[in-house]
Amino acid sequence: MPYLFLGALVGGFLLDLLIGDPHGFPHFVCGIGSLISRLQTILRRIFPKTKLGERLAGTCMAALVLLISGGVPLGLLLLLGKCSPWLALLPELFLCWQIPATKCLKDESMKVYDSLHKGDLPQARYRVSMIVGRDTQSLSAEAVTKAAVETVAENTSDGVVAPLLYTALGGCTLGCIYKAINTMDSMVGYRNEKYQYFGTAAAKLDDIANFIPARISALLMIVSARLCSFDAKNAWKVFRRDRWKHPSPNSAQTESVCAGALRVQLAGDAVYFGKLYKNSIGKVTGEGSNPKLARHIARVRRQTSCGMKNPEIKQRRCDKMSSKSSNSLVNPNARDAMNRFKMEAAGEVGVNLKQGYNGDLTSAQAGSVGGQMVKKMIEAYENGMQ
Repeated sequence: MPYLFLGALVGGFLLDLLIGDPHGFPHFVCGIGSLISRLQTILRRIFPKTKLGERLAGTCMAALVLLISGGVPLGLLLLLGKCSPWLALLPELFLCWQIPATKCLKDESMKVYDSLHKGDLPQARYRVSMIVGRDTQSLSAEAVTKAAVETVAENTSDGVVAPLLYTALGGCTLGCIYKAINTMDSMVGYRNEKYQYFGTAAAKLDDIANFIPARISALLMIVSARLCSFDAKNAWKVFRRDRWKHPSPNSAQTESVCAGALRVQLAGDAVYFGKLYKNSIGKVTGEGSNPKLARHIARVRRQTSCGMKNPEIKQRRCDKMSSKSSNSLVNPNARDAMNRFKMEAAGEVGVNLKQGYNGDLTSAQAGSVGGQMVKKMIEAYENGMQ
């Protein structure tokens, strides 16, 4: 019954907006992460440690993970559906709640903001390490801010638009398959010595799966920039100019929009697993390392939540943190958080939901408010940060 699935999709999305992913609560992405880790260990023992062997092992792992991740929910829903469509509604609602990760990165990115606002740079580095893959131990306040803004921008697609889009198109089965692809990429899709060849299949699958959602997300964010009184014209200009300035074919799509809308420079030099990568997106505004750049974390979160009244769209309970296996750790500081967080987080969107700030400069907690009150509160908040 289509109306039951629609109810599950909308109900699950609203549950995610309201309660997110409670710490310690079972999450199917952790199961996918454990599956990836176990298959990786087994297949690496079976296949030879050559370029071809590693690629074959990674391809086999990807195929098995997708088969299991899609087959289990499909089988469960078909079995329950034969008894009664209503009986299948509860697990469908549960999956539709866990597939998106809208609230998680909002909360995690604002923790970075809070730490920067308090002047606690070590804590800010730790907080941002929970949501990015780069090495964060030596980041400046400006670099921490950039990292947080970039991950909110990128994960608007990976954790919000793409999961809900695939779920809307193919039900929970396709939604779970997408999450499996994204989880594999977050765990093994790196160009380092360990995963250079083993992670090829996972990385390519992720590039393909996110190709269309990333571009849809970028266009939605340009519209949001206009509705939220950001520089939409510059967002479009920088998007057209810089959307390919990234090793990934998808990451710079949304990052370029945010760089243009906020009139800041994103990306730049970053260290992953001890290796330096260079690229830059957007325009330098002369703000330098001013700690007030931290306000951009809050501003980009507002941009990604404004103007999307009917998205059929939720990354990761923090797209770089999911599996319980230590093999999936991107940063040593994330080890304890890995057991609690689901992969893939994102900027917040809402169904007829308006997000605003309360103007209290000692807190960055966002709440749902309506109409002109949103605008007044946001203006009071931003004026206070000047």
